Amino acid sequence: MHKAKLQSALEVLPETFESNISIIDWGCGQGFASMVSLEKYGNANISRIILIEPSELAIKRAALHCKKYCPEMPLKTICKKLDNLTENDFNILQSDVTIHLFSNILDFDGYSQNHLIDLIEQTQVGENYFVCASPYIDPIKTERLESFMRHFENNNDSFKLLLDITNTKSLSDTFWCCNNTYTQGNVNHGQYSNCNDYNECGCFKKWTRVIKVFKVNLQENYNSSICPNLKT
Repeated sequence: MHKAKLQSALEVLPETFESNISIIDWGCGQGFASMVSLEKYGNANISRIILIEPSELAIKRAALHCKKYCPEMPLKTICKKLDNLTENDFNILQSDVTIHLFSNILDFDGYSQNHLIDLIEQTQVGENYFVCASPYIDPIKTERLESFMRHFENNNDSFKLLLDITNTKSLSDTFWCCNNTYTQGNVNHGQYSNCNDYNECGCFKKWTRVIKVFKVNLQENYNSSICPNLKT
């Protein structure tokens, strides 16, 4: 389910980039979103990955997973909670394109969204893609993703929406996917022992997702004395 959400979100990103790209995996856990991205792009375009995660055990596992895909790729790990991140944590050479992965993280309550947005706007420049993917839990959780995207939409003239979709378990909602659809490759619900209950709206075990994918160009707004290597 988690992999399918990420794959559907990444589908709207370009298949290739003319410039090298950086990936920042915010709240990376064991690096699942980074791995799905590496499956899409390989190491041809990706010049570095930045993993951010408060659990030392999880971030070490994420680093091992990414290195398994691309052993020679530069990798930076930041073992901190989102609210403890500072501008100095991003004292690195940046590429022309950055993909920000927010996988099952923006709908959490235990962080300051204002701090996160300020940090991004103060440290990131150039072409930035935001891939935000979470399960649908309730409207309040979904609003966390909505408000994050809305900030950039309202405050950046370069904002471009690439994908905005929500699928719930409601029988009146559009069917997206379920276990059998993903593994069997069809939507013939009821023909498998694990999927007996269904109707014209789809499987009663259908999966949920909230996907927001958008692009903005961020201008340099960083103190060069703090980060002298910011410019490419």
